[in-house]
Amino acid sequence: MRAIVVFHGAGIGAWSRFLKPGFRHCFVATECDGYWIVFDPQKGSPKISIVAPANYDLRSFYLNCGFHAVETKVKNKIFWSLLLPATCVAAVKRILGLKKVSIWTPHQLYQFLI
Repeated sequence: MRAIVVFHGAGIGAWSRFLKPGFRHCFVATECDGYWIVFDPQKGSPKISIVAPANYDLRSFYLNCGFHAVETKVKNKIFWSLLLPATCVAAVKRILGLKKVSIWTPHQLYQFLI
């Protein structure tokens, strides 16, 4: 399944000021049943939205908005761990099935994906 991970500089929460500008928050869009579905793990209230048909170039849309966007694939199994904190990076890693425990910040996730 295709996925697009989107990074931007509008941080959510007090800790975001310590993160790299342009990489203070991330969310993921996955292709499912002919649509792009966005999971945005916002502070305290995650948002799930159907945003476009699957044939829409969603990555280009986010790039044109000034965000960083990386297309990747979702692994077959969602990775769950009680050791992961409740952050945007941990949520995206769970959805993608990434088991990289050394990735903690949006910028580290971006560097890994590219």
